[in-house]
Amino acid sequence: SDAFGVRGGKVKTALGLYNQTQDLEFGQTWALMPQAVYPLDLRSRTLTHTGLDLYGRIKLSRAGGLAYTVYAGTRPNDTRDGIYYAWGFLGYPNTSFSGKMAGTDLRWRPPIKNLMVGGSYAAINDKYHFIDLYSGPVPVTGTLDSTHMWIASAYGEYSRGRWRFDSEYRRNIAIYWQVDPNPGQTETWWYSDKGWFASVVYQATSRLEIGTYHDRYYFDHWSLPDPSTHYIRDQDLTLHYSFTRYMGAKIEGHVMNGNGDMWSSHEFYLADNPGGLLPTTKMLVARIGFSF
Repeated sequence: SDAFGVRGGKVKTALGLYNQTQDLEFGQTWALMPQAVYPLDLRSRTLTHTGLDLYGRIKLSRAGGLAYTVYAGTRPNDTRDGIYYAWGFLGYPNTSFSGKMAGTDLRWRPPIKNLMVGGSYAAINDKYHFIDLYSGPVPVTGTLDSTHMWIASAYGEYSRGRWRFDSEYRRNIAIYWQVDPNPGQTETWWYSDKGWFASVVYQATSRLEIGTYHDRYYFDHWSLPDPSTHYIRDQDLTLHYSFTRYMGAKIEGHVMNGNGDMWSSHEFYLADNPGGLLPTTKMLVARIGFSF
């Protein structure tokens, strides 16, 4: 029924405004999604899970309608993930990863035309196996376990006439226990980050969209003296032109201030920048897509 359904297997995770649809390039205004919330280098960590979903839509009479998803499953092990790449360069290469997650997503459409607000929550259990190249004269293997990791998101979408307004805020917190069997030390390792974006899109013609968004990302972990300096701020301007129903082109400009932190695995990597990271980055993205 509309109120209750079940799906299983490898499915897209209901987390935030765009997580389930970020790969549908033909339906998105942006060449690059707002990276403070949807970073490409960490895309696989929250994109899918292999497990079971319960979902449905409930009519709330005069209060509108509510769509819900409740899920549980395992996360994929992507060896090309940003965590693998960043930690390997920093002297802690990962050898394997396993993760479980469970969560829920709620989307409310109140009795206001073209308005939707929602929220997501996910609890995560991760385990990394890594090699420690720095703690002693001989490399040792270790594990990094987390049973206290969660992601929370709040978002909204509203359209009126030719205009569309979207926004999302996301918060991540993780506490890990690091165990090196030789010399046998155990220590707590934690981090937190948060990001948000606000966007405006104008449908200038039936074929041309003009959009802009501003997003901000902040990172904090156990060794930072001043986490307020570890950020990325991105201002975007996009032109999206549809040649046909099946083919379109996008050109997009970005001006970014800040570069996060070497542990954040969030677009900027010391391995790619041996001369150091600059405080400002300018980027032009061009993309042509064909859907079939």
